[in-house]
Amino acid sequence: MGADVNQSEKQGIRERFLNECLLLSKLDHQNVVKFVGVHFSPEDRSDVTLIMEQLHMDLDKFLDPDQRPNIDTYTKLSILLDVSSGLLYLHTQLAKPIIHRDL
Repeated sequence: MGADVNQSEKQGIRERFLNECLLLSKLDHQNVVKFVGVHFSPEDRSDVTLIMEQLHMDLDKFLDPDQRPNIDTYTKLSILLDVSSGLLYLHTQLAKPIIHRDL
């Protein structure tokens, strides 16, 4: 964290981060990537890595027409339904809904 951040702001940032990690750890849906844990660098505690479930390919690469020029409509609809199912879970099945802003 930068030198211009006071102690109170640092504490607020830490609390929001830990609350987000706690929230991520509670998510349980087949169409939402699983949160595994968090790693703090021993050299610099502000260097943090979120550890998530390993996936073999991301959706952007899977849908890349150069990689897969002939994806059938059934597969595309199946993906759309899976993504929608994950979003529905995030929006409706938790005490406080999660809005995924960069999907």
